[in-house]
Amino acid sequence: MAPAIRPLPMATTAKPVRAVGFAPVVGGQPEIRPQMPEVKVPRAAPQPVPERKEPAIAAPRALEPRPAVEKPSGAIRLYYNGVPMQTDVEPVITAGISAGPFRHIMEHSGGQVSWHPDKQTVTASALAKDVTLTIGSRKAIVNDSVLMMDLAAFLEKGRAMVPLRFFRDAFDFTVEYDAATGRICIQR
Repeated sequence: MAPAIRPLPMATTAKPVRAVGFAPVVGGQPEIRPQMPEVKVPRAAPQPVPERKEPAIAAPRALEPRPAVEKPSGAIRLYYNGVPMQTDVEPVITAGISAGPFRHIMEHSGGQVSWHPDKQTVTASALAKDVTLTIGSRKAIVNDSVLMMDLAAFLEKGRAMVPLRFFRDAFDFTVEYDAATGRICIQR
């Protein structure tokens, strides 16, 4: 048989205790369950949230100047799927970021590349993706989505150079740099 349930009476102690709800009768006496006193925590006044403004995109030439090229000791070699790539401009390291010739890497991927000198843009199609780059801009458009590169695209000996990390972000390639050997390996 289940114990009888009765409403709790108020307890008489030095400090008033509020009883909450019903409790079973234990040993002829109702069980008293005191409620914890309410603690009021002071709250700071709400602060206004500053308005967030998106940076305006200026003309491509005004975004970023051509980066200074740093070359590590020894030549940098570019490999695609384990095979050395022959390019007419070698990859460079600038501001700690490796950059390589966009056309050569895209064509090794089976893509087609077009240069538009009037707009200083490069368009390419490869691996079911359409890419548009503007020289002097960090913004790349991949299948109608904006992808910000670590470094603005720039020209080196007439070739569009882009951060090699772009191929990882846009095409899910694996890009690894071995500083000891000067090898940059791109795996598709």
